[in-house]
Amino acid sequence: MDQQTKILPFFPLSVFLFPGEDMPLHIFEPRYRQLINEAKLDITFAIPFTIDREIQEFGCEVKLKEIVAEKEDGNMVVVVEAIGIVEISSYNKQLDGKLYAGGSI
Repeated sequence: MDQQTKILPFFPLSVFLFPGEDMPLHIFEPRYRQLINEAKLDITFAIPFTIDREIQEFGCEVKLKEIVAEKEDGNMVVVVEAIGIVEISSYNKQLDGKLYAGGSI
């Protein structure tokens, strides 16, 4: 397989989305508020599939589709859309200069 490796922010969850599927997310942790605020700049991120809080080798790449609600305290409800299925090749608990995790896909 001749695929390009890239580093993406991670939002690990026990869900798996297929391309074209949407999912609402309630954002309240500071690390994910930071990630969503950066996603407003048109970046994508990965949702690695987790089982018992352990990252599995596959997940989905998503893009921010809509901010449904945003409160003064920074909490928000957003909708993401899956744009592809990805293989997780590395996981870093925290990316340099960020509050959130990330890794290679």
